[in-house]
Amino acid sequence: MKKFNIMVAKPYFDKQSNTNKTKWVRIGSAVEMAGNDGQMKTFGDIDAVPIGTWWDGSIQLFEADQQQQNQPNSQQQKNGYNQPQQHGYQQQR
Repeated sequence: MKKFNIMVAKPYFDKQSNTNKTKWVRIGSAVEMAGNDGQMKTFGDIDAVPIGTWWDGSIQLFEADQQQQNQPNSQQQKNGYNQPQQHGYQQQR
């Protein structure tokens, strides 16, 4: 079974270096696994929908590395957004 992060690219302008950059924002997760018929299928959950004129509606799937699979909250801290926890419970702080 493969796990993926569903990501969107948010462009921003870096004032220090005067360049356009991209910040990847995680909006959900997906898994690829064998279905009842034995064929590989991909299933996903969207946790957040970006709003704003910067989002063109496109998403990308990036395979989650082993470290992120073991620590599901690591992406939350990296992107600066407070993403809801899966299974409807909040992490204790």
